Amino acid sequence: DTPWYLIEDNQKLVGFCQFSTEDECLYQINIDPDFKGKGYGKKLYLFIENIFKSAGVKRMELWSTVNAKEFYAKLGFVVVKKIKTKLINTEMDEYLMEKEL
Repeated sequence: DTPWYLIEDNQKLVGFCQFSTEDECLYQINIDPDFKGKGYGKKLYLFIENIFKSAGVKRMELWSTVNAKEFYAKLGFVVVKKIKTKLINTEMDEYLMEKEL
């Protein structure tokens, strides 16, 4: 089981996240496009990082899409390797990223 947390603004859902301290992995942070660039993603990330640190986790990894790579880099993540993910009729570039906590 992995926890999911929601973030709201004036009772409107603006985003959510999913992660596992056991796997040392951040699975996703998703913010409604209408609310991007307003600090909600960073706020969710800092909340997650505090949970990881409280659990004694020393590093975190994630798979980032091309669009999210810069966001995670600003939070201190570094690219470990580029990954080609096969979809039904195409491939998608992703990045395995990690951060020491």
